[in-house]
Amino acid sequence: MSYRNEWARYDPGTGPEIFDVDGVRATCFICADGNSTRCIERAAAVKPQVVFFPSNRENLPPFEEFGKIAGRIGAPMLVANRVGRSVVYDTKGGCVVFSAQGEVLAKANREGREEILINDLGFPAL
Repeated sequence: MSYRNEWARYDPGTGPEIFDVDGVRATCFICADGNSTRCIERAAAVKPQVVFFPSNRENLPPFEEFGKIAGRIGAPMLVANRVGRSVVYDTKGGCVVFSAQGEVLAKANREGREEILINDLGFPAL
C-alpha cells in the first residue's frame, strides 16, 4: 500500500466536528476527507459557518468539484493546497475560497508559485 493511502491507514472516526474560531462555527476536512461522502454529509449536518480544507495534492481537481462540496454543506470553504516538494512529487498550490453556494470568491495560481490569498467572508465582528 502507498504511504498516501489514507483510506487504508486511518479510521475517519465520527468527525468532522464543530469548533469555535473567535465566535465563528467552523469545521475542517483534511485532504482525503473532502472525497468522503460521509464526511461531507456530517459537515453539512453540524451546520458550520466556514469549512477549512488543508490539502497536500499534486494538483487540485477542477474548481467546480470542490464548489459542489461547499454548496452541499452550505458554508464558505477555504481550500489550501501546499506548494513545494511532497516526498514523491511537487505540489502546485491552487488555494481557493468558495462561497456557501459553491462560487469561487478568490483563487491562487496552480503553477507552483507561493501566494497569499486574502478574502473577507464578512463575518460580523464580536
